Amino acid sequence: MLDTLPEDELERLHEILEKNGVGKLVHKPQFGDLSVKVFKVPLWYKDALFKANCIFVNAPVTSESLTHAQVNRFYYEKMGTLTTSRRLYELISGGLEREEDHLTIEDLKEMVKCLISSHPSLEFLQQPEFQEYYCRTVAIRIMYALERQQCRKVYWRDFDRSDLPEVMMKLDSKDVNQVLEYFSYEHFYVLYCKFWELDTDRDLFIDYSDLCNYSQGSIVPTVIMRVVEGYGRPLTSTVPGHLDFEDFVYFCLSEEDKNSEPAVYYWFKILDVDGDGILSGHELCQFYKENQQRFLEYSESPDGDIAYEDSMCQMLDMLGFDRVKSRRYGLTLGDLRACPTPSNFFNMIFNAPKFLLFEHRDPFAEHQQKLKVEKTDWDRFARAEYDRMAAEAQ
Repeated sequence: MLDTLPEDELERLHEILEKNGVGKLVHKPQFGDLSVKVFKVPLWYKDALFKANCIFVNAPVTSESLTHAQVNRFYYEKMGTLTTSRRLYELISGGLEREEDHLTIEDLKEMVKCLISSHPSLEFLQQPEFQEYYCRTVAIRIMYALERQQCRKVYWRDFDRSDLPEVMMKLDSKDVNQVLEYFSYEHFYVLYCKFWELDTDRDLFIDYSDLCNYSQGSIVPTVIMRVVEGYGRPLTSTVPGHLDFEDFVYFCLSEEDKNSEPAVYYWFKILDVDGDGILSGHELCQFYKENQQRFLEYSESPDGDIAYEDSMCQMLDMLGFDRVKSRRYGLTLGDLRACPTPSNFFNMIFNAPKFLLFEHRDPFAEHQQKLKVEKTDWDRFARAEYDRMAAEAQ
């Protein structure tokens, strides 16, 4: 919270209201200038600002205009001393006072609906089904990145520390597909199509046999079973042993970018069979035995079989042996979070094809890849999949 009202905002507020004429009303479409120049929130979010103003001054939310006094009261008494991040947080919450200070999936979906109705680059998104799935996908992606340990709540502290406020502001000046964080339509399309590729019976759920087909069956079956049983994350699905769309998005984001913090937590829980917070040698060995056969199948080398003991040495090197050598009982979540590339560790345990791609990578191609706009494994996966789908559609 700010100690005083920003002078530049006060000047612009008075300037805009005076230009509007003494005693005149401020109509809903005129809130664009107030949003950007005074309240410092994105232009595409002006309707949410207008609604919050109505709620604060006890005007009907269906109002089409507000008086100068009502706008002034909203700024001076509610928003003026708040930081830009806090203003956005208040708007996403609906402008309502709550007993618990957190955002929900539904709050985030309502925010995305404002984006769809206002942003020029989403004018093509007319079908209600696609609008609903786009809203859900963006909301799920935000929740995935910002929540604390899968609580399905975004608290103010986590919101303020995140890049979401900056990304929301960025959307005013860019096509949503140029903003890879959260809002990309292309990323949504990839997740949507991946779900429908697996849901062959169109029951809106993915079961064990469906998920075994993901990425041409590259993930070992025991891991797939633990995913559909909800060990990686408590399922939102109403059918035991089945993933709904939200569950699948969590799985896909975690599988395609195992270096992200939410993914590390997700896969750690999958591998921690006894739930004691430690990955023991016995637990890792059980998963690795399944993956060991995959190494033989996919490796071009005649001696493709990699003994568990040799793999364990390589894993400890990845994690930083000095850090974990004193913990002979196993690996902790902290060990994996401290690792620069935990994806290699996880792939060695349960996804042989991906690990072999890493082992046989082209250093020059890898360097060229880092120069592109896609900076994360998820961004690169989504780019490749969208291009593939576009080519197949031609």
